[in-house]
Amino acid sequence: MRIKPKYRRALGTAIRKTRKSHDLTQEELSELVGLSPRWIQKIESGQSNPNWFNLLQMMAILELDADRLAMEVRMDVSVSAR
Repeated sequence: MRIKPKYRRALGTAIRKTRKSHDLTQEELSELVGLSPRWIQKIESGQSNPNWFNLLQMMAILELDADRLAMEVRMDVSVSAR
């Protein structure tokens, strides 16, 4: 999955914010998803694109539905574009 950089950063921010609201560390999320902590860090910082399978896994673990994720990404992109 190829995501434009501004959306990739916003997606990472939404995942990080939601992970923290669930009191999970990057290490804990990485174990649940089956990725390395470094890969989670790269996704959250907007340096890497998650694949669809991993994104769906993270969304399920974090109880983050697609509508809420899309809203958070749009809000972050519109705020940073100003």
